[in-house]
Amino acid sequence: MIQLPFLLLVSFTIVASQTIPLLSASNDELLKIANEMRAEDENKAEKGQVVTNFGGRVTLHGNIDASPKKFFTKIDPALLSKPTYSAFTKLFNNYNAQAGIPEPRVSSTEDYAETKAFLDAIETTKPYQTLLKFLQRRNHPYGKSSNTLKNAMKSLWFDRYSRTRGVLDSSAFEHVFMGELKRRQISGLHNWLRIAALEGNPKENFDYKGFIVKGKNLGTFQFSWGRIGRREGRSSSELLLNTR
Repeated sequence: MIQLPFLLLVSFTIVASQTIPLLSASNDELLKIANEMRAEDENKAEKGQVVTNFGGRVTLHGNIDASPKKFFTKIDPALLSKPTYSAFTKLFNNYNAQAGIPEPRVSSTEDYAETKAFLDAIETTKPYQTLLKFLQRRNHPYGKSSNTLKNAMKSLWFDRYSRTRGVLDSSAFEHVFMGELKRRQISGLHNWLRIAALEGNPKENFDYKGFIVKGKNLGTFQFSWGRIGRREGRSSSELLLNTR
């Protein structure tokens, strides 16, 4: 899906380490459950549903455009029509990328409804159920029920905090999946579907420059977004493509 195993599991490692009861698990155990969740993800793209063009290689501090073409050359519409994808993309216009502007960008009612719909869609997936069972085996408080886990996810990912002057302008979800602009720098933005949407919208002025590291399902690449990432040396992002 949209990096669903990553979204779920990180909630109980990096993001959540300061706010939830300790999850006692070794690195090997976390790796194992992450691999299980990925293998069970029924919403992963099938071969050929997402086609990319990595173009040319660039260096971290270089200043060339080695890829005149777009990064995404094909995304199967049937993939985007799946409930989890559809619910996820409806969140895109809820966020102001620029730091210092209060969230949400839409009405609080619309934001609440769309966030709830996204979490409800995730709750039905196999990776979610696998994580829930894992937490239950570990007697973790958030494994008490499916609703308990879902509420924890909502709090950890969507509760807002301030990046600029005390304004509630950010969240863990926005940073990781939507991307943020602050002081002529781009941060976060690690989701392929969000990047595809930015690249496909001329108003966003998103320009893929080339790859730094390229793997089968993982890559690091350079890009500019709007007026950000040009004079200051452009930005790079690690991107996971969750495909079969």
